[in-house]
Amino acid sequence: MVARLEFAQQRRTTLLKVLEAVLQAQAAYLSSGDPALLQALTQREVSAAVGCDPSVLNRLISNKAVELPWGTEAPLRTFFPSAKSLTKSRVADAARRHPELSDEKLRELLSREFRIELSRRSVAQYRQDTGVGGRGRR
Repeated sequence: MVARLEFAQQRRTTLLKVLEAVLQAQAAYLSSGDPALLQALTQREVSAAVGCDPSVLNRLISNKAVELPWGTEAPLRTFFPSAKSLTKSRVADAARRHPELSDEKLRELLSREFRIELSRRSVAQYRQDTGVGGRGRR
């Protein structure tokens, strides 16, 4: 019985450390609510900061959600976007905001605004992956 209580306390402590690490890493997003401010964050980075194994962190955050400052609920996994998924969403957002720009001009815009270095072909591929049409179809 005591061992179970100690295990539950350890799990709770680790979860609180994970939440603190996420809060620190995603502070800009959490204070503004702008998804463009989400930073790439891996479970491996957080597990190293917290001092647990990545597989433990993965199981710990599964099926867990938090209430955001603006009242909506989000799964904890929301705060662990990959760099590639963030890049794809930024390409799609830029293409939607600037439908008149070619893929080359979008590439230049992304380089200027977000310091994202991509080839024109990668911009075209990411744009297609996110369902945004070419310049003529936007």
